[in-house]
Amino acid sequence: MIVYGIADILTCIVEAIAVFIIFNTYLEFRRNLPKWLAWAGAAVLAALIYISNHFFSFGSLNVVCIILFSFAASFMFKGPVGIKILASILSFAVSAIIEVIVLFVMMALGGISAEDIIEIPNLKLIGIIISKLLYIITVKFICTKTKMKRRSYKLPANYWLLFFVTMLGSIGEILLIFFLQYHMQSEDFYIPSLIGSVFIACIFFFTLYMYEGMSIQSDKLRQSELQEQQLDDQVRHLNELIVAHGKIKKVSHDLKNHMIALKSYMQNNNCEGGIKYINAIADNADINSDIIDTGNTVADSIITAKRNLAKTKNIDFTARLDIPEALPINPSDCCILLGNALDNAIEAAEKSEGERFVDISMSYSNSTLMCKISNSSPDIYNPLLKTTKKDSVNHGIGMKNINDVLSKYGSMLDIEVENNKFTLSFILYNIA
Repeated sequence: MIVYGIADILTCIVEAIAVFIIFNTYLEFRRNLPKWLAWAGAAVLAALIYISNHFFSFGSLNVVCIILFSFAASFMFKGPVGIKILASILSFAVSAIIEVIVLFVMMALGGISAEDIIEIPNLKLIGIIISKLLYIITVKFICTKTKMKRRSYKLPANYWLLFFVTMLGSIGEILLIFFLQYHMQSEDFYIPSLIGSVFIACIFFFTLYMYEGMSIQSDKLRQSELQEQQLDDQVRHLNELIVAHGKIKKVSHDLKNHMIALKSYMQNNNCEGGIKYINAIADNADINSDIIDTGNTVADSIITAKRNLAKTKNIDFTARLDIPEALPINPSDCCILLGNALDNAIEAAEKSEGERFVDISMSYSNSTLMCKISNSSPDIYNPLLKTTKKDSVNHGIGMKNINDVLSKYGSMLDIEVENNKFTLSFILYNIA
């Protein structure tokens, strides 16, 4: 009997490890927590699962407790609450489905009842070993095929509800088949029960496949939106250049008349009038005041657009740029980095009291791109850099997008917050 007790304990340990494997795939372990805490958390979860199994056996309360325990453990990881709930349900659902299918296979092959398998120690031990091996294999397969923690999760609420209902329904149906077969103990229903369980398992895994597909589509939609944003900024910049060119033509056309007017002021010794006239010409001919022109179309269009946006919000915007016309960085990546960083800077500056400013400096030399963006900010320090907007689903991905792009180039963000001043900087090496 000691062997079977050890088997029960090992079962709980395997389930807890599998839960953490799923969490590590769908979520991200918090960086401020030591790595050993994950193993300690898995051990505590295993102990809680063992206690729940001991007190509630196969009851529905045991199902609820195990899912709640798993959900509590998920807070050692970063990620949306919806993903944490799905991952908690997923871990139990896979375990329950595989256990029931293994049970029905043993019943069909051996011609014995579910009660016999559960009550006979040797058969129970065989069932435990087979089901847990298949459980780990299935979990590893799922985690190998899915990389959800790199996705944006921008799925509508009704889809989340669909996934919850489908997963919970799969668990309920397969447990219902088990309980019916357990109490009926009829050999005539062994094969139908097995077929029904396999069919439910197929529906469950099809739901996972659909979820994966929708997440990929969500990612593609996000990339499309970023590219559209980049295109809009470039079109806006082109229109501004066209307007500026028109101003140049106008000044050039009127230059002769301006010279005649100035000559008249000088002949009449009206220096004050001449100065006012010159100032008026200068104000009208200030064609480049709102246009950034380094030759790099993407950077120019984005920074110009953000500068003009800041101007409408009475925010001082300073740009010091020393970059080549052909900057060796993917245009889409440049759009994500500058667009999101400057949007965040303008938003923070708009909320700040007193001086409101945004300052960007970029330089490229020796295959190294350096960028530093500073802005005034309200007296609020958000160490997790989460959005303060109500629509956190759509607006909370800015910093994540920046970090994703920087990781492609082997770089990281450097952030400083001091005296109501927020500074974001990064360096991209070897991008020739």
